[in-house]
Amino acid sequence: MNENQILSLSAETELLARREAILRTAGYKVLSSTSQMEIRFEIQMGQCGVLLLCYTIHQSVHADLAGIFGQNCPTSAIVFVMHPEMRKESRHAHVNLLDSDLPHKLHLVKSAQNRHNKSA
Repeated sequence: MNENQILSLSAETELLARREAILRTAGYKVLSSTSQMEIRFEIQMGQCGVLLLCYTIHQSVHADLAGIFGQNCPTSAIVFVMHPEMRKESRHAHVNLLDSDLPHKLHLVKSAQNRHNKSA
């Protein structure tokens, strides 16, 4: 597992680009995609670390990828970026954040990884 690896999925390229820039500045290696299949492939190839899911992706996709991620990356964390107005959390995530939380709440991602690693 690479703790600094983030797989980021969103339907909006602007959100992906903004998040990727913030995360790279904070020292993360980021693979950003609008393709569920690409993220699925990366997970199946063992790319673990953090799975970052966006509110622009349907909950059924969250559930599907969370299941695959849990099987292939059992000690890794799932982070969900909530809609800025609705702020509905994902039950599939270990951490729920807003875009405005980045980068100053990135420590929550590390904390989630550490908690998840200890429970595995």
